[in-house]
Amino acid sequence: MADLAADCAALIRGLGYERAHVFGTSFGGAIALQLAISDPGVVQTLTLGAAVAQVRLSAGSAAGDLTALPPDQRTAKMLDFVLSEQGQAAADLVTETPRGPGAPPPRRKTPAD
Repeated sequence: MADLAADCAALIRGLGYERAHVFGTSFGGAIALQLAISDPGVVQTLTLGAAVAQVRLSAGSAAGDLTALPPDQRTAKMLDFVLSEQGQAAADLVTETPRGPGAPPPRRKTPAD
């Protein structure tokens, strides 16, 4: 789990961000929790949905297969997804967060955007 959290921190920094709004559900929630514990400086806000505190990784599961890879291959696989058409489509649903004084409250993107 610590390796996956470190991978997330490296991904955030590798994309050029110092801090990020982190959201995790289920297994991703466990990773997000570990990230907040092991590298709190990279987590601007933490939102959890149906997070689990303990995860058993079984061979053949997506999470189990991902964690079985060496760190460089795991990072490459995560980046491939983030930069893929599927990953970009998922990114389009991310909440827009305006910044600065007087900025309007955040709003969720819609398919019409």
